[in-house]
Amino acid sequence: DAGATRLDGGALSAQPQYADDPLRVAARLPGVTSNGVTARVNIRGSDADELLLLVDGFPVRQAFHLPALQSPFSTVESSVIANLDVYTGGFPLRYGERMGGVIDLATVDPQQEPRHSITVSTYGVGARTAGVVSQALDLDGLITLRAGLLPNLVGRLDTNALTPTFTDGLAKLRWRPGATTSVTAEALWSRDTAAAQ
Repeated sequence: DAGATRLDGGALSAQPQYADDPLRVAARLPGVTSNGVTARVNIRGSDADELLLLVDGFPVRQAFHLPALQSPFSTVESSVIANLDVYTGGFPLRYGERMGGVIDLATVDPQQEPRHSITVSTYGVGARTAGVVSQALDLDGLITLRAGLLPNLVGRLDTNALTPTFTDGLAKLRWRPGATTSVTAEALWSRDTAAAQ
């Protein structure tokens, strides 16, 4: 679309980023800013709640982990993102009446390589599997799970009384009844805890 800046999965993975977070990469684009340790972005001076964030065309109400602790991570890991479209100026009518802008994340095709992966980092662990579920029914799918244990973040946020953790996941099931037709069901799930010490 005109007015959008598109970053594909290759451009996302080539960028230096903290915690494999696609929204931190978006914050480097012209007209987009982020403040401190937060993964929330502001477009052209708007408030963060004036931004429309979509995953495969569906709006995500709470797109960030630990919102009471500056929202340090988004709920979607960058390895499942096929492309990211950022609208910082005018955007198509289909996106509604948000004042700030739009970030539209499209997830990878379940047949895209690599189909299976395990990640381990300083902030947590994750796993992803994808592929054919049933050849007879022409079903394929994608499942990703991530759990964060955040001792490094606790020091940066100065939350001595709290030990935050998060988990999230994305599941995608696609049925192709015809050569040009597909039906997809998706679920995005996240959970945060901040236990007092």
